[in-house]
This record gives sequence, C-alpha cells and structure tokens, in this order.
Amino acid sequence: MLASFVLGLVGFIIYLVNSTTGFLAGQPVDALLIALTIVALLLIALEFTLHDKLEMFNGVINDVILIAIGVLFAVSCCLFINDRVSLAADVYFIPVNYPAAEESALNVGIVGVVFYALAMIASAVAAFVPMFYSKKVEA
Repeated sequence: MLASFVLGLVGFIIYLVNSTTGFLAGQPVDALLIALTIVALLLIALEFTLHDKLEMFNGVINDVILIAIGVLFAVSCCLFINDRVSLAADVYFIPVNYPAAEESALNVGIVGVVFYALAMIASAVAAFVPMFYSKKVEA
C-alpha cells in the first residue's frame, strides 16, 4: 500500500504542476480528478494506519477499501488521459508548427499518467499480498 500511496502522490503532483505551469498555464484543472485522487490517498492512509481495526466483518471493509482505491486511481488515470488528448493530437497527428513547450507538456503528462497507472497496479497487487502471507491452518 505504501508504494501505491507514493506513486499516486507523485502522479498527483505531476498533474498539478503540468496543469498549472508552462504551456498549460491558465488552463482549468479537472476538479473531479483532484477530488478522486485525494480520496484515494486518504483511503490508503486510512487502510495503512487502521488495517487491524478494519479487520472486523472478516476483512470485508478492507476489501471494499482496496477495490475503491483501485477504481479511484483508474478513473483518475482516465481523466488525466482525457485532459491530454488534445495535446497528443496536436503533437503527434498535426506535427507542423507546434511550440516546443507543447511537446514538453505532453511528455510530462505521459509521465504523470504512467505514475497513476503504476499506482493502480500497485493497489491491485497489494490486495493479493495477504494471500501469500496468511497463516496455514493444520487440520
């Protein structure tokens, strides 16, 4: 879970910096993406700090939180991609007379999307880690 938190936080910081500086300065940022990422990071912090207390109900609460974290990162990643589609179209499909700052903004955006995707994958992996460390019951 710690890896998912760090990767998600780095992706979030890249999104904020990429959206508010350089070529994209002055453009509106996606409030839904920001809200979903903050909720995902808060859920990871909750899961990390209160894992043992959330084990009630046979771990159902932990499972729901892990699924929610993965879904929140997936939706955030999709929103990030959606925000950068016009940049990709300008740079890759109309490769004439675009400013270098536009290509730079796109490249940084791609790095941010990769971090969001890695956070999503790390949260999915974290959901299965307890299966490998569970205590074996002897019959």
